[in-house]
Amino acid sequence: STFRKRRWWHRQADITMRDPIKALRYNNLFIVPSELMKMRDIVTLQLTGCKVGDEAMTWVATFMQQSYTLRRINLQGNAITAAGCRTLVDGIRNCKTLIEFDISLNPIGDEGCSAICIALLDSGHGKDSKIYSVNLSTCNLSSGSAFQLARLIREGSVIQSLSLWRNN
Repeated sequence: STFRKRRWWHRQADITMRDPIKALRYNNLFIVPSELMKMRDIVTLQLTGCKVGDEAMTWVATFMQQSYTLRRINLQGNAITAAGCRTLVDGIRNCKTLIEFDISLNPIGDEGCSAICIALLDSGHGKDSKIYSVNLSTCNLSSGSAFQLARLIREGSVIQSLSLWRNN
């Protein structure tokens, strides 16, 4: 008889033993924000489409401040508004390892964009920043965000990619 080796993630019994981040990536429609505090060694936090909203941004910001390994954060399509962006400010300022930040497909508007741009430039993220990619696509931005975005481009010297498609 032939024995077919099955991968560990294919075995039903091992699903509960998965690393929390792998489970999060597979099951991205529901997340318990307080569980983030147990996963401090995450390199990429991808919460695309989890519908966490502004309420969970307190947990995300706290996680960002306490993580020494977080390099990429993707918050696409989570119904985050300007209030959620203001909550994220401390997390962005204090996460020194962050290199990619994606908050696209959220209705943050000009006020949220301004809060994020200022946070990215504050606390050593300016000229010494390691952030090279920021995605603010489809965020209901208007020409009112232009000043802060221009400042981010000018003073955030290492930014290589600033995505702004599908805004007003």
